[in-house]
Amino acid sequence: MNTFADSGVDIGAVVRPCKEQDCGCAPSIKCRLGVAKGNTTVYARCLAHSTFTGVPGDLQDTIWFKITWPNNRITAAQVFVSTVHDQYSGWVKGSTLEPEGHNGSVPTCPAEPSVEPFVQAMPSPTR
Repeated sequence: MNTFADSGVDIGAVVRPCKEQDCGCAPSIKCRLGVAKGNTTVYARCLAHSTFTGVPGDLQDTIWFKITWPNNRITAAQVFVSTVHDQYSGWVKGSTLEPEGHNGSVPTCPAEPSVEPFVQAMPSPTR
């Protein structure tokens, strides 16, 4: 992972709860599950396309990787380290990653179900 700015400062790769611009966070909150610093390894589960580039309001086709991640709570800049056994997932913009120790072939993520209101009819009471 190469996340160093032109100034030489490691700004890290933002790990988000989703690959879309709106992840359901309040507008006043940076919608992040944390940051992965440069020259660390993250473990990709799959990849997917999104029109969100990682910059609010900037929309174009972008590849995002779903990675294993140790945190599932919103935190603006807390640094975490991904391990292969992490129980949660997060999304990282593909341009911040590069393959390490393999050919870079990562499977495409299965389509995520759309969020629909769920109403279950209760059975009528029997007398």
